Amino acid sequence: MSTVFTFTTSAAGASIVGSGGSGAGWLSGFLRAGGATAIGLPENDVHWWGPGCLQDYRGGYHADAALMSPGCDQSRVYPVAGQDWSHVASVGALSLGYPENDSHRWGAGWTQDFAGGTRGLYLVMRGDSVGQTFGVFGAMRTYYMTHGGAPGPYGYPRSNEYTWNNLIRQDFQGGSLIWSAQLVTAKPLVVWPERSTIISRSVNGAVYVIIGGHSYGITSPAQLEQCYGGWSPVRDISAESLEASLAVYPYAGAAPDCTGVREQRAINWARSMLGQSGYNGWCELFVERAFGTSGRYASAAAHLNRKRSTGQLHADTNVPAGALAFFSPSLQNGQYGHVMLSLGGGAFISSGRVVFVTGINTNYFGPYAGWAWADASWPGRAN
Repeated sequence: MSTVFTFTTSAAGASIVGSGGSGAGWLSGFLRAGGATAIGLPENDVHWWGPGCLQDYRGGYHADAALMSPGCDQSRVYPVAGQDWSHVASVGALSLGYPENDSHRWGAGWTQDFAGGTRGLYLVMRGDSVGQTFGVFGAMRTYYMTHGGAPGPYGYPRSNEYTWNNLIRQDFQGGSLIWSAQLVTAKPLVVWPERSTIISRSVNGAVYVIIGGHSYGITSPAQLEQCYGGWSPVRDISAESLEASLAVYPYAGAAPDCTGVREQRAINWARSMLGQSGYNGWCELFVERAFGTSGRYASAAAHLNRKRSTGQLHADTNVPAGALAFFSPSLQNGQYGHVMLSLGGGAFISSGRVVFVTGINTNYFGPYAGWAWADASWPGRAN
């Protein structure tokens, strides 16, 4: 004989926990969920939904909820409530499957394991500080589980999977993971500042530079030294990080030489101004004019702050030809900072009492801050 639990008839017309089913599992699941106070009253009889049986509930403090029995094995009935149930209902039982346990504490949040759907093993997760329910499955789940799960460095998910830069991405409290058919397994998302140089000596020793959302191969040690800051800023990363980096920044061929047409014309114009006195105290205007523009920054200090805040500033002194060298605000430069144009090989053209060729002279210009390329939006001179 079936075990049932009877209430006053609900608005939906259902009155019995487990009505249409059998066994004490339905009552047990109902009570573990907190009873009517938590999940309300049944809205319908037990019925098939995908690969199992389900009974819908409403009216408790969890709003919508359900009791779910995988494969209609009614000795196993698990409550799914509130945001967790909303997530399950939106994904669907065919994709997600049915719960294998009650929602339980795991790290700093709540997790419930699902199986039997087309997405394989599936985690329904709600972090305490995140406050929303998200699912983790497939390649993301595999990587996540092998790296500590919720108690590990990634914590709880902050999003479901979504398309990003032709990849599948999912965000967690401790970082993001990416996946694609080419990657096979999920990888941690790696984001590099513009013009970063990377190498993985454990793979092949090739050096790559990140430019405009792509990676390019450095063609020679001379190009690395002259154009991309030499060996000092090159980051040696793991094989896994390199694979992830090349997924985020697809390989686009050989790295361009540093002195492009725009930079060479800037150098040519700056050389033509040698000995001129019209730019004394106007170093920022001088380098902007070299690139065919003006009025971009109020001072060299403002320009430096922008380069630093956007991750474009390189700290080494091996400044490529056509790049800009910056000096921090100091007494030497009247607290406005200083900027000058590199000729390569440690030589620079700078404004002063007259325009002149110099090296990095910290006694004259102030503390050296680093170098960066001129903004991509600067048009360059016509000739």
